[in-house]
Amino acid sequence: LYVESDEFIGSSGIEVISIVDPENPVKVGFVTIPAVHDIHTRNDTMWAAEGTQGAFSVYDVSDKSNPQLMGRTTSSSFGYCHQIWPTDDGKFFITTEETSNKTVKVWDATDMSNITLRGQYLGTNNLAHNAHVMGDLVFLSHYTSGVTVIDISDPDMPVEIAAYDTYPQNDVSNFFGCWGAFPYTNNNYVYASNFEGTLFILS
Repeated sequence: LYVESDEFIGSSGIEVISIVDPENPVKVGFVTIPAVHDIHTRNDTMWAAEGTQGAFSVYDVSDKSNPQLMGRTTSSSFGYCHQIWPTDDGKFFITTEETSNKTVKVWDATDMSNITLRGQYLGTNNLAHNAHVMGDLVFLSHYTSGVTVIDISDPDMPVEIAAYDTYPQNDVSNFFGCWGAFPYTNNNYVYASNFEGTLFILS
């Protein structure tokens, strides 16, 4: 179990907890990441969005007591580094910055010592929240633009192939509208939630 501590405290990071015995969880490791905001862990790899630190990083957590940094990308031009999600094969990852006019980015991580930017996308409201990857598709909760779906089969040219506007009132670049879009279902439904408290079930 990987649990984020409060990103606004000095000891911010990721608690690594063994739940082999779920009634007696045991802390087995800690990854110090200042201002960490969001993580995704699969098998023995952890992807981290470093919030106000202006960076996205990838860790090898196969040794729970001694996690190792595999790769990191940072830039003074980044907005608030909000979220990161890998492709199924882990060769690429998608990031969102939750800052007006900052794009959703597709990164090539085949060489962790040289993570490179490949493609970019931004919806009509110019403010994305979260990304979830399923095959060649990325499902985005894109605030007032609603749910947008992009095809990254060509990582250099992400293409919007579907959209559902959960907030038709406007497309302002502000914190209204779609907050989450979850595509991992057995019925081909996407569950999307609006900041204002409405659930949308999309087919």
